[in-house]
Amino acid sequence: MLVKSLGILIILAGFLIFEINAVCNNVTEFTCSDGSCIPHADKCNRVYDCRNGEDENDCESNVSPTGTCSTNEFRCGDGSCINNEFVCDRVLDCQDFLDEDPAICSQQNH
Repeated sequence: MLVKSLGILIILAGFLIFEINAVCNNVTEFTCSDGSCIPHADKCNRVYDCRNGEDENDCESNVSPTGTCSTNEFRCGDGSCINNEFVCDRVLDCQDFLDEDPAICSQQNH
């Protein structure tokens, strides 16, 4: 995870007065709501790079709509399905993070 935040903090007598954030390069970077910048390549890569994970919003997803999962799919807690290859791969695919649950992953590694 590469996060760049070129900000200037103005501190007077130990109190934060205000913060000035640098402007991201819109051609090569995505601007997180906290003002930090990440490379466009890190947006929609199934890894949360912005502090609140907003870089993974509005992305084409690996999650199928709610319905019946096929034999090669894993059912997330909300009923959506993901491909089995995305389970326990240290990337959060289910909205409830069930695909990375330690109890499930410990069973798969046996």
